[in-house]
Amino acid sequence: MTNMTFKMREPKVLHLVLKGQWYDMISQGIKTEEYREVKPYWSRRLIGQDTPIVPQRKGHVGCNVNGYTHVRFHYGYASRSMLFELRDIRIGKGRKEWGAPESSAYIITLGKRCQETTDNNQPT
Repeated sequence: MTNMTFKMREPKVLHLVLKGQWYDMISQGIKTEEYREVKPYWSRRLIGQDTPIVPQRKGHVGCNVNGYTHVRFHYGYASRSMLFELRDIRIGKGRKEWGAPESSAYIITLGKRCQETTDNNQPT
């Protein structure tokens, strides 16, 4: 029998600041996606280059080439935050009622909730 060791992948967290309305909707489980405009700033931050080049994957256009595994949402610039698994980043049309822009956007799809911290930075 051979010994096999598996190295756990180190989490790579994308930090995003939200307004109270969107933070609360995500916290309550109503909103399961977050949106960012397809602009050079967000392209560099999310996919590592100024213009979006998106590989085909499993029948949709995915673009999480920076390898983010989680997303931490911050309630404004307070210390209150919550951590989610990041399922996917893709370009498409989002839901207007969830704050998506009129044009195409980066759609950050959330997985399960991992942790929340309060204003005094204590995990809940």
